Order: sequence, then C-alpha cells, then structure tokens
Amino acid sequence: TMEKLKHISWARLTVESVAIVASILLAFGIDAWWDNRQERVEEQLILGELLKEFQNKKSTLDLRTKSNNEILEATKSLLVLSRNPETQLTREEMDRHLAEIYWYTPGGEWDAPVLQSLVNSGDIALISSPSLRTSLAAWAPKFEHIKQTLATDRDYFSQILEPFLINNTDMTQFNSVYIEAPARPGSSLKSVYEDASQRADHRSLLGNRLFENILLARAESINDILTSAFRDVDVNLATTIRQIEAEVAE
Repeated sequence: TMEKLKHISWARLTVESVAIVASILLAFGIDAWWDNRQERVEEQLILGELLKEFQNKKSTLDLRTKSNNEILEATKSLLVLSRNPETQLTREEMDRHLAEIYWYTPGGEWDAPVLQSLVNSGDIALISSPSLRTSLAAWAPKFEHIKQTLATDRDYFSQILEPFLINNTDMTQFNSVYIEAPARPGSSLKSVYEDASQRADHRSLLGNRLFENILLARAESINDILTSAFRDVDVNLATTIRQIEAEVAE
C-alpha cells in the first residue's frame, strides 16, 4: 500500500541520512586528529630548536659572566694602582693589566632567532603549555635589554677606552703579552718583544687623571652588565630550559 511504501522510504532516508552525517563527522574527526597530530609534530620540532637555543644562551652566560668579572677585576686593580703610583709594579705586570681590560662582550651572542621568529609570526601559539608560552614571551624584551647594555659598553670601549689606548700606549706591546683573553682559553699571543729594552713603560699612565676617569666609567659599565643585564638570568634560563625539557619529554 501507499502508506507502507511511504514508511519504508522514510526509514531508508533516515538510515542513509544518519550514515551520511556519521561519515561527515568521522571525516571531520580524522581531519582534526591529523591537524592536531601535525601541530604536535611541529611543536616538538620547535621545542627542540628552542631547547638548543636556550642551552646555548646558558653556556654564553656562564662564559660572559666569568669574562666580565675578570675585566672588572683588572679595571679595579688598575684604579687602585693609579691611586697608589708608588706601588711596586713591573712593566710586564702593567702590560698584563692593560691586556686584560682590552676586551668587550659582543651583543650578537644574545640574538635568539628561533624565539624571535615565534614571537613575530605568532607561531608561539603552537606551544601548548600556557606557562611555557608566558615564559618564552618574557625572554624577548630581556634579551633585548642584555644586548642594549652590552652595546653601551661596546660603544664606551670603542669611543673612549680604545682611542685613549691608541693615543697613549704601544698597543702591539700589551696585546702581545702572553696571556689568555678573559674566559677564552687558547686566545693568547706570545710577546713580539724579545728585548725588554724595547718595551714602552706604561706605568707612566698610573696617576693620570684622565686614565683614572676612563677606568672608573668602564668599571661602572661592566658592573651594569653583571648586576643589571645578567641579573637572575642564570636562574630564569635554567627554569625555562626545564620547562622546555618537560614538554619535549611528553
């Protein structure tokens, strides 16, 4: 009968409709699963690169903290000697002190291309951990502060300290003192002056007011690096590294 045919038709349509809806939902579910899987793979790749970048920054910090402490101590030693010019000091010791202060920290070591790319592109949203995202976002301005502080010291070095040494010392002499650069093993150079009588006597700089002022300002500049730019960076780097490692391990 017509009623029976209608009943059978509606039943079939219902079943087919349910099947179609189910297949659509399944397809969406597969797509979503695949997208999530791809995002997770991409996140793991990013986390691996971030981990290397932050571990590199930790090594850089350890090296540069040591080297700047050495530069600061040498600068302070020269200040003390300059205030007490009668102190017994050999020409070689004076050259060593000058060689020890003739360094600055390159700011480019604090570039963070992986992190910067994430922040600039908005891909930081791929990091699923809210606490890690917050931690990473805070590093961009911190790295910039470090670079600006180092740039200030570099400018002082190149515009004030270096010109003074160029005009008032035999730079070839003190740069050839057989020492290693602060915290840089293997960077030493043997003196080119075999005959001590050829040496300039840089002890004459002791008591020079201009030299003292330059040393004082440089000491303050290095101190800014250690107490401001590098302040708590070791602890915060270690925390971020642990956070990244925890996400990589999942």
